[in-house]
Amino acid sequence: MRVLPILAVIAGIILAGCQQSPPKVSVNVDSLGTVYAELLVLNERYSLSKDSLSAQQYDSAYTDVLQKNQYTKDRFSRELETVSKSPDAFRQLCERVLAQFRVMRQMPAQTRNHP
Repeated sequence: MRVLPILAVIAGIILAGCQQSPPKVSVNVDSLGTVYAELLVLNERYSLSKDSLSAQQYDSAYTDVLQKNQYTKDRFSRELETVSKSPDAFRQLCERVLAQFRVMRQMPAQTRNHP
């Protein structure tokens, strides 16, 4: 008979854990999405360019995009990882990236690089 109350408590704890909402994300998804979209455009232009940029030029342009937006490679990776743990934040990021990517890929490179 003592087992039943203990199982009830354990079941309650498990159910409470399952009903918790996903963790809040303290990442600016709009900013992260804009940077991600800009990097996607850079990658697309690099891979489609007939007179390809050298790998060094690409790395430099990649770093410039991050620095312009006050990001480092580590911070960018960490924030992407954080957002990936929250379904709502990840969905929001994907929507932001897609919208920004569509706009940015049609803009001349000079316009994108100079706000």
